[in-house]
Amino acid sequence: MLSDPVLRAEYDAACEKDVREVEPISATVDFMDNMDGELNRRSAVLALLYIRRRNFPDAPEVSLFEIETRMGFPRDYLQFTIWYLHKKGYIQRADNAEFTLTADGVDFVETQRVSVSVLNKLLTSGSTPTPPEPPSPVETRQPDRNVQPFPKPATPPTDRRARGDRRKRA
Repeated sequence: MLSDPVLRAEYDAACEKDVREVEPISATVDFMDNMDGELNRRSAVLALLYIRRRNFPDAPEVSLFEIETRMGFPRDYLQFTIWYLHKKGYIQRADNAEFTLTADGVDFVETQRVSVSVLNKLLTSGSTPTPPEPPSPVETRQPDRNVQPFPKPATPPTDRRARGDRRKRA
């Protein structure tokens, strides 16, 4: 059926009509402000992963490409955010290199959604991630009951020497 070029073209045209452009989150949330922008990026990543885990519990993974696309800016701006959320134990990378929300991440989202306005806005906006690919196994962690809100990041110095990042020469 789909090997027939005419039927395939009709099928592709019908599928294109069903695909709708999703407005990037950056159209409604400021991710570029130095201090609040980083907090907003963390909230957005957690919200995307939380929505995916709630809607597709058997396939909760989200690719970095999808995070970039949904947020509306390149991965260069996500490196610190991903590192921080991973180190806090809120997200993890699955074997297929896609990201998932951990139990600690779920606890954080659910306990902080009222106090983190951007997080609450993203969770109640009704936006959902794209349907997942076939599921892969994901390891889970026990939740930490001592969840703390995001600390405000310090304004990063522009000069590496001001941060003390000097490398010692042998």
